Amino acid sequence: SLSPQPRAFHLSSYREVEARERISRQEGQLVDAIEHLNDAITIYDADQKLVAANRKAREHYTGVEHLMTPGNSLQEVVDGYRAFVVMPGTEYSDRLSAASIMNSLQAGNPSDTVQYRDGRWMRSNRYRTAEGGLLIYRTDITQQKIAEDELIRSANRFRDFGTIASDWFWEMD
Repeated sequence: SLSPQPRAFHLSSYREVEARERISRQEGQLVDAIEHLNDAITIYDADQKLVAANRKAREHYTGVEHLMTPGNSLQEVVDGYRAFVVMPGTEYSDRLSAASIMNSLQAGNPSDTVQYRDGRWMRSNRYRTAEGGLLIYRTDITQQKIAEDELIRSANRFRDFGTIASDWFWEMD
């Protein structure tokens, strides 16, 4: 017959194994959910080394996908992003660096709107993790920018029409 101590140890070990399996399943579900988001997610550790990038993030780095490998530094990724992805000659591309990203977080300005070379527009939001790392979350806002541009053009046409109509009315008076 088993003594009480080994049996208690066996139940404790079983519960520990069961808890580890449950945690492993939950981690797998979380990783799967992040991988299938329609927005780009990149995570860096406290040393500014890439920990993870989902499928959309890798798609955003066309031409420099090799940089989306865990262990690469934020500066290496930013340099490739600036050189091959971001529209050149913009204020954003001219000031983009790992230091500027970290400084913007400290200054309370954790987001930017970025135009890519292929014409897409992205909203980039940055967050500090509890461990001192960095989460970057990018959303494609191209359709929103197209709608905003069309709205501005429409408002300008309406304003021009109002000006012309007003001038015509005064000339007819």
